[in-house]
Amino acid sequence: MFNLNSQIFRLFTCICLATLSACSSTSKLNAIQQGDSVAFVTKSYSDKILTFKITNKGVGEDAATGGKTGAVGGAIAGGLLCGPWIVICAPFLALTGAVGGGAVGAVVGNATGISAENEATLTNKATTYIQSSEPHKNLLTEVIKQASKNFTVVDSPYSNEVSIQITSLEFHSFSDGRVALSLEATVVVDYLENGRTRAQTKTYQYQSPPEFVETWLEQDDNFYQQRFNDAYRTITDNIIRTL
Repeated sequence: MFNLNSQIFRLFTCICLATLSACSSTSKLNAIQQGDSVAFVTKSYSDKILTFKITNKGVGEDAATGGKTGAVGGAIAGGLLCGPWIVICAPFLALTGAVGGGAVGAVVGNATGISAENEATLTNKATTYIQSSEPHKNLLTEVIKQASKNFTVVDSPYSNEVSIQITSLEFHSFSDGRVALSLEATVVVDYLENGRTRAQTKTYQYQSPPEFVETWLEQDDNFYQQRFNDAYRTITDNIIRTL
């Protein structure tokens, strides 16, 4: 019995470690070095035409979560059912569990969500906030604030230049009626290498913890400002760490 429990524990640990490594791996651009002089700019102040929408991408995450849960459950069941043949048998049960779990997640996701009325109201409210709050300027301000701890921030134009643009702002709706704020930013780093100008591009994504749509509908601009500031800080932290 002890050996069986040990096998189950080792298998569960391997699955957890594989999941964590897939989520936490972040590549560095290595285009500029700490202490370098760098100019930070945004290529767009077009907040007035920055479109905001609500998508059902959160429903897809519900299905993915179901798949992951099914995989773990199937693999553990494999340890219980397969005994000494766990290495051969468990992967098949893990796959079966993933398929079954994903199907359940997808069914739940398609069964519920936010109403068309709430979607329209939330879209209008968020769009009004965006048009008055200057997301590009706020994100750039946060980037310069954090960058000054690692780099010498100079005015543009400069040989080392980091250009930041928000490419997507939207809500992801979930099957239980919650929504999460999602922000995507594209960063282009121009730098000199052996006397020649080079450029590297990287995309950064942020998704807030989901909250029920009624919360977003009932709260005022201060609530929105807090949530957007959280997005700016998190995106900025990832940008600075991976330059």
